[in-house]
Amino acid sequence: MAQPRAFWRGGRGVRKAQLVSRHLSADFVDRNYEVVKPLNRGSFSRVNLVRDRLTGALRVCKVIDIKDMDPHVLGMMRKEVQILSALDHPNIVRLFEFAEDERKHELVLILEYVQGGDCIDLLEEKARLLPEQLAARIIHQLLVVLNYCHKCGITHRDVKPENVMLTSLSEDAFCKVIDFGLATPYKGRVKEFAGTVSYLAPELAIAQAPTSGGACWALEPKPSRFSMAADIWAVGVTAFELLAGAEAASNARPLPPASVMKSLLRRVEGRRGERQPGSRQALGTLSCINALNFADRYVPSAVKTNMQLDLGLNDWQSALPAMAMTAVFTVASLIFGFLADRELLDRRVLLAGGIAFWSFATALAGFAQNLWQLMLFRSLVGVGEAAFATVASPMIADFYPAPQRNRAYTIFGLSAPVGAAIGFGIGSIMGQELGWRCAFFVCGFPGVVVAFTVLLLNDPPMGINDDGEDPLHEDDDEDSDSDSDGTEKSVGGHCLREELQLLRNPYFLLATMGMVAITFAIGGLSEWYPTFLVRYAHMEESSSGLVLSGSSVLSGIGGTVLGSKVADYVAQNIGPGAFFLVPAAFMVPGAILIALAANLKSKAFLVACIIFGETFFFTYQAPITALSMSVLPVHSRGRGSSLQILLCHALGDVISPPIIGFISDKSSLQLGMQLPWMAVILAGLAWFCGYFCLAPPPMATKPRGKDTGTITNLMYRGVSPFGKLQEYGNSCEPILDQLCDYESFDEGPCLSPPCE
Repeated sequence: MAQPRAFWRGGRGVRKAQLVSRHLSADFVDRNYEVVKPLNRGSFSRVNLVRDRLTGALRVCKVIDIKDMDPHVLGMMRKEVQILSALDHPNIVRLFEFAEDERKHELVLILEYVQGGDCIDLLEEKARLLPEQLAARIIHQLLVVLNYCHKCGITHRDVKPENVMLTSLSEDAFCKVIDFGLATPYKGRVKEFAGTVSYLAPELAIAQAPTSGGACWALEPKPSRFSMAADIWAVGVTAFELLAGAEAASNARPLPPASVMKSLLRRVEGRRGERQPGSRQALGTLSCINALNFADRYVPSAVKTNMQLDLGLNDWQSALPAMAMTAVFTVASLIFGFLADRELLDRRVLLAGGIAFWSFATALAGFAQNLWQLMLFRSLVGVGEAAFATVASPMIADFYPAPQRNRAYTIFGLSAPVGAAIGFGIGSIMGQELGWRCAFFVCGFPGVVVAFTVLLLNDPPMGINDDGEDPLHEDDDEDSDSDSDGTEKSVGGHCLREELQLLRNPYFLLATMGMVAITFAIGGLSEWYPTFLVRYAHMEESSSGLVLSGSSVLSGIGGTVLGSKVADYVAQNIGPGAFFLVPAAFMVPGAILIALAANLKSKAFLVACIIFGETFFFTYQAPITALSMSVLPVHSRGRGSSLQILLCHALGDVISPPIIGFISDKSSLQLGMQLPWMAVILAGLAWFCGYFCLAPPPMATKPRGKDTGTITNLMYRGVSPFGKLQEYGNSCEPILDQLCDYESFDEGPCLSPPCE
């Protein structure tokens, strides 16, 4: 395969599948081609449709008279030939042969024949009502080819519908970008003002008011602001024109910032109101990871006795590593929630990095030689787990519409007791046979392997399945951002206001209060109930761990499914208030049975009570999680999830193990074990208040209403083109990393200067 040199020094180079033939004379045209029909004729050029005499393939022959041509224009044409000779992409019109005949003063180009017309022809064919999926297909391909050009160090500088040719005007149209006359190798700042006015990025020109007697505004170029990102702005204007059926410059309404368009284009291929592509794979993968998450979290409880003897720890000290991990986990979740909501990083990257980090830190805990080393390694686990816990729930909400979220969170919630059982089981068996250190080594390895599978998942646009709201239009956030003076103080104050705003949501507040109480109970039981069975029921440590792991599996699966099914059934009759009522009602028998499990001494009764008691209080998982995510704004769900984590751990399982351990040291473990069932009662009271004291939660329990968030409707309301774009479609590599920021985007600029 021939391999040409790099197009420009310092560039990455271009690999051509076939080199372009260059001739010294235009005579090759008559030898190799026969004219089929003329296509166009201008002052300096004529264009014919020709047929290759050897292969029969149709080509376009463009003959340009260069005798009296301006040297600057001729230079642009030569540059276009040079660029087309270097580029090789299926979405770029192909140059097969060319010649600059000095004797005839002609520049001859043999180009690929694209018979469908350009995008303007397509709009006319469709009566300016272009289907959204067809527009998405075209814009997708346009972004792919620009990404390729930018990687090769070339900017087009004249992206517009007229320069996007189509192989046909049907639904399976394939686009070909043409007219690289203004294109240039990008070697820094381009000191040249070029392009079509309606498609110019705002930083390339300043609109000057008409002088006295003048009729129209003028443009003053700002070449120092030019960057590759200007091509992406032009794609945004093109997208507007294809979807709205009118030129973007004709839109008289103020235009929102580019973040709207960024999210808009990310969701243009998505399907609103239904499961998104890859939802089953994502739910299965996230559920498996959640199982590993809980397995890792509860291994220390299963090997507590051996670990205490080896490191010389008392009950209070043995609870400190879990407390350190949860404290770091809580703080880190706030950071990851902010990153996820602002889309500063791809959610899949956050997940994969977090999973690999916590798995590695888990294995390190097996090397701990004292309390402080153990606390350090377990606290590092909290950083990785925070990334997963914060991002997973909002991501599931984007994969599934509101009526299906309860079921999705049921499957996701089932992985928690399974993981806890795996952790207790592995910890008990491995700790007894090979020592407590080996249990940490074994639990750390699978997560490193699974982390890479997350990168293969689809990442649906945020808020694509939320009916009745426009998740892309967060006016409060935008106004707050625009009012900020950019200082650290203002940013911190803005984040604080956002968190306080979430707490003012009564549905979210009561749901979180109940979750805090349940987390307190779970933390105390998981940390101390195996030890309780050893001391008061006289079980062996391996047996006590297996009892709790078995009960966690049975009750976790049974309770999660029971709560989900009953909540869905009751919601069909009384509405979304059932997501408060059902878990609240189940807390009553759950608290009674947990109280019996902490006061009886018969092994059989203890096992039965703990199984059925946990079954009842695990019923909260799916309905309360679905309610919590559905009552929050789309771009606040990551922060809402992190806030729940903060409160659940700071007031829940961070403090419950040491409190119970302290009571155990001062009095007895049995007295300390009275706290979990009291916490379950408090959870039930909070959710009863949510049902009886508040209106039904604003969440859909069945599909309803008209979807006002379609791409076309957003376009008709007026949106600005985009400057930065995340990964668009599975075959498009991320463009965001290669683009410069548009500082003027956040000011909501107009697309062109107004003319009288």
